Amino acid sequence: MRLGGGRAHLRLIPVEVVPRHVHVSKRDWYTLFGNEAVPRPLVRLSQPEQAAWRETVTVVGPKGRLTAVRILGPFRRCTQVELTPSEAFALGIEAPERMSGSLRATPGCRLIGPVGEIQLPRGVFVPVAHVHADARTAEEFGWRHGARTTVSLFGPKGEEGTLRPFVRVHPAYRLMLHVHADEAAQQWIVSSGKVFLDFHSVSDDE
Repeated sequence: MRLGGGRAHLRLIPVEVVPRHVHVSKRDWYTLFGNEAVPRPLVRLSQPEQAAWRETVTVVGPKGRLTAVRILGPFRRCTQVELTPSEAFALGIEAPERMSGSLRATPGCRLIGPVGEIQLPRGVFVPVAHVHADARTAEEFGWRHGARTTVSLFGPKGEEGTLRPFVRVHPAYRLMLHVHADEAAQQWIVSSGKVFLDFHSVSDDE
C-alpha cells in the first residue's frame, strides 16, 4: 500500500488479533492451580514484560463453557476474562465493552482450574479496540492516555472502513493496534498485518 495525495497524514502500524484470554490475580492463581504452582511462560507477547502462560482454565457461563482459555501474565490486581461478543453470547453472558482493567458494572463467571475453581462476581467483558503507544509516540501524535484516534482500513477488494480505537500510553509500550477476533473478521484484519493510523484525527471522547 502506498501513501500519497489524501493519505499523506496516514501511517502504517502493525496490528494483532487478540484471542480470548484470562488475566488472574495471584490469590486466584493459587486457588485454581495450587499453592506451589509457578506460571510457565509459553511465548512472549508483543508488549514488554507480557507473556502467554502454558496454563489454561475453563470459563463457565449460564449457557455453556469454553475450555483451554489461555492465561496471560503477569499477575493482575483483579482477575478478568476478555471474550469476543460471539463467545460471550455462547456462554449466556451479557458482556459490555471495556478497556482492560475497567471492571465496574461487568458480569462474572465461573473459572475452573486443575486444582480448584472460583466464582468471579465481576470481570467479564469484551475488549474495545485500542492502540498501544510509548510516551514519545504519544507526544508526537498529541495523544493522551484514554483519548481516541482513527484507524483507516482498506479491504482486499479496495473497500474502506474505519475503527475508533482508544489510546493506551506507557513508556514501555510498542506502537500496535489490538482488536478482538470478531472485529477482525468483520473488518478483514489479519494478525501480523498493518493498518493505516490517521494521526491527524484525535479526540478525547470516551
